[in-house]
Amino acid sequence: MKIEEFQNKFKVNELLIYENSSWAWSLRPKQLTYCSSVISLKREALHFSDVTVEEFKDYGEIISKLEMCLNKFCRPLLFNYLSLMLVDRHVHTHVFPRFNVCAEKNPSMDAFYPNPVALNAQPLNMSIEDLAQLKNKIDLI
Repeated sequence: MKIEEFQNKFKVNELLIYENSSWAWSLRPKQLTYCSSVISLKREALHFSDVTVEEFKDYGEIISKLEMCLNKFCRPLLFNYLSLMLVDRHVHTHVFPRFNVCAEKNPSMDAFYPNPVALNAQPLNMSIEDLAQLKNKIDLI
C-alpha cells in the first residue's frame, strides 16, 4: 500500500495529534473506543523488520507522548495495541484506550470492556467534524 493511500484512508493529516521525525499519531476515523488512534510510520514500509533502530526509538517516544496525553485527557485504564497489517499493508499500530465503565451506562467510551475490541464492530457515531473537535481538545493537553 502506498503511504498516500494509507494516509488518505486513515485521514492522518486531518486527524494528526502529534508527530516526530519517524511516526505520526492521529485519531482513527472509525472510533471503536473513545480516542482510538493510529500510530503510522511516515515512510513506506511493509514489515516491522523494515523499521530502523532510530525509528524504533522514535516509536517509543510517540507511545510515551500518546499515553501521557490520553492519561491526562480521558484517563483510560489501559491501552491495547494492535499491529496486524492484514488489510492495510503499511507499518502502523492501532491504539485502543480501554475504559473500565459499564457499557450500559456509557457505551461511547468502551462497549467491549473487559473483552477485546471487536474490529468489525459498528464504530462510534462521530463525524469528521466531531473527530476534529476531539483532536483539538487533545491538542490542548
